[in-house]
Amino acid sequence: MCAPSLFITIQSQVVKKQFKAALKKKPWNETDASQFCDGQGANKTANCTLYNSLMNTLEKYVFFATEQSVVKSFTPQESYIIKNNAKDIPVLMQQAMQRCKEMILACYWQGKAVDCMQLFQVRRTDNGFCCSFNTVNIDEQL
Repeated sequence: MCAPSLFITIQSQVVKKQFKAALKKKPWNETDASQFCDGQGANKTANCTLYNSLMNTLEKYVFFATEQSVVKSFTPQESYIIKNNAKDIPVLMQQAMQRCKEMILACYWQGKAVDCMQLFQVRRTDNGFCCSFNTVNIDEQL
């Protein structure tokens, strides 16, 4: 018998401050910014364009990666990101997501206050990363 599970996902999954901090880490800080400057060459402009390209790529890639019409509409910058950093996108998403402890402020289990982080775990889903309760990893299922 399966126990009920709970997933908490917020609509705006990326926290800009955390997203910008993640861009300062590998591999994003080593990304060839010339791919994003549209000939302007200024590092500040390149980083801004990289930021925008990554935000657009995340939105399209997470929600529409299997829809061929969306995949065909990727810009050259978005295609470059996916080609060169597809394995890094989930890590970036997890670094930029709102933290469970910031969303879930109080938890009670069997009438007693408990640390929410003992109950909730971060899980990857089709819609990005979510805070989940009472779930089983796919690799643990029969």
